[in-house]
Amino acid sequence: MMKMKNISFIILMFVFSGVIAQENVLRNNVTSNYIQLRDELKSREVSESKLSNIEGSPYWEENFKNGKIESDGHTVQPVYLRYNARKEQIEIKPDLSDDEVFILPQNNRVIYNLNDYSYKYGLIETKEDKYIRGYLMRIFNSENIKFLSKVRAEIQPGKVAETSYDRSKPPHLNLIQDFYISVNGDSYEEVRLKEKDFRKIFRSENMKKYFKDHKIKDEKDVVAMLKYYEKNNS
Repeated sequence: MMKMKNISFIILMFVFSGVIAQENVLRNNVTSNYIQLRDELKSREVSESKLSNIEGSPYWEENFKNGKIESDGHTVQPVYLRYNARKEQIEIKPDLSDDEVFILPQNNRVIYNLNDYSYKYGLIETKEDKYIRGYLMRIFNSENIKFLSKVRAEIQPGKVAETSYDRSKPPHLNLIQDFYISVNGDSYEEVRLKEKDFRKIFRSENMKKYFKDHKIKDEKDVVAMLKYYEKNNS
């Protein structure tokens, strides 16, 4: 297990320094870089004590999911990961059986790929002059269309029972997903997963027919619609 951790430390170090090194370079730098890397990467088990008085999970993926780390277009490490929306952190395990969880630095050159979406740290500006910063979930990402979301944590205050007939309620952590879309390089526009929001953006005759025959209810419906748009409105 220690050998596996060492290899992962070395690979992750080169990811966050923006360098994709050759295998022989990795071997040559093991001794000199390992101690420094251990100081820079915070390795810890997730502490539940800080959330003991708050109901609800801060994780968008409740369990670690199989994914890959990508840097500058190169896949450098398969890992297991999940997103902590409350702390704005990507948590990583090189192996599911590992007890340690690695909290990696925020870096806009690194992409965390899962099956249906990916996370990338960045900043976007909306048409309403709002700036959205943090880990953005990229749901559809082509040259002309970007459809993404920002998962944010919101704590609902608790309630103290005022009478013996009432029940006290502890604070509750809610995860809220906001959606944004950019078409042909325009500023991002906030949208809901509702057909009328997308009808305002995609107004061609082809798309009018598409909306007549297809409903928009979830993210998969949006992705299918965007694929159709790119195929039939080029």
